[in-house]
Amino acid sequence: MRPRPLGLDMCALPDLPTMPDLAQWLGLPLDRLLWLSPETPLGSEHYRYKLQPKRTGGLRLLEIPKVDLKRVQRTIHAGLLQHVPVHEAAHGFVAKRSVATHAAAHAGQAVVIKFDLQDFFGSIRAAQVAAVWRTLGYPSGVARCLVTLCTHRTAQMVVERMRDDGGLDWLGAKRLRAAHLLQGAPTSPALANLCAFGLDLRLDGLAWVFGAAYTRYADDLVFSGSAALRPQFRALKERTPQHTASRLRPPQSLLAPVCAPRPSVAKPCTTRRLPCALAGTHHLGEAVQCKPWPEADDFVCADCVVSTTPPSAHGGRGTKRYKLGSA
Repeated sequence: MRPRPLGLDMCALPDLPTMPDLAQWLGLPLDRLLWLSPETPLGSEHYRYKLQPKRTGGLRLLEIPKVDLKRVQRTIHAGLLQHVPVHEAAHGFVAKRSVATHAAAHAGQAVVIKFDLQDFFGSIRAAQVAAVWRTLGYPSGVARCLVTLCTHRTAQMVVERMRDDGGLDWLGAKRLRAAHLLQGAPTSPALANLCAFGLDLRLDGLAWVFGAAYTRYADDLVFSGSAALRPQFRALKERTPQHTASRLRPPQSLLAPVCAPRPSVAKPCTTRRLPCALAGTHHLGEAVQCKPWPEADDFVCADCVVSTTPPSAHGGRGTKRYKLGSA
């Protein structure tokens, strides 16, 4: 075992210096572990695939491990990954954090900017996962086995099916053909947060420079701050790390909400916009104006943005919808 960096040396992780030790800890014979760990072994596929239509078009790929491999991945998650701390800005898939804590960090701010990372899980390669295991002190042989247990190369027929549908470009197909974190494995969310630690560190520092707050919930990056953040929006994106900026979709929200100081979870909203969760006015009954800025039309998505106001304000049930560019 290698020594762990400062801050990780107190993590309660098992010592697994050899492959037999790893097999014993997982409760498997060594030959069974070797059968499960190769990357897409010929004639023994350990995953099943499920394609779901996306709300925005195209197909979402779920790569679901079969029973034996899923049990091993759950053991790795419970015995290893749950004991490793993630960045404080990460709120998705973290104990005692949730979408409510994610929203609470931006409550009361004048400006809320939300980005979406394209292909979050699929863009995390096996080399990044290997770096996590090596950082935790595991020798190369054990780390390589843990990588192959937690990553996957998508079957060629599935990649071709998604390309035929038109929802997968050449770069996306290349990512799926290489070993990557998969959407559907018990280990993927925790490993994604650990692999994104450096990203969170840089973006949190960038937010500090702009006097803003930053949090991340899975692939959703949210910045918020005072009204002074509004004219700095372009500079904020330009100073985002290059390898991350290339995967950013156009901001889904660039809003000026008057948010409730204590957000509460409301009934599901068809537009699924962050300001709805921030406002919490289904319970508090406060007036909220969530209208896009006219001069920022090229940054605001074409979907409706929901603004909740008291029923007496417009005679309805408390919800107005503003189309892009409307007054």
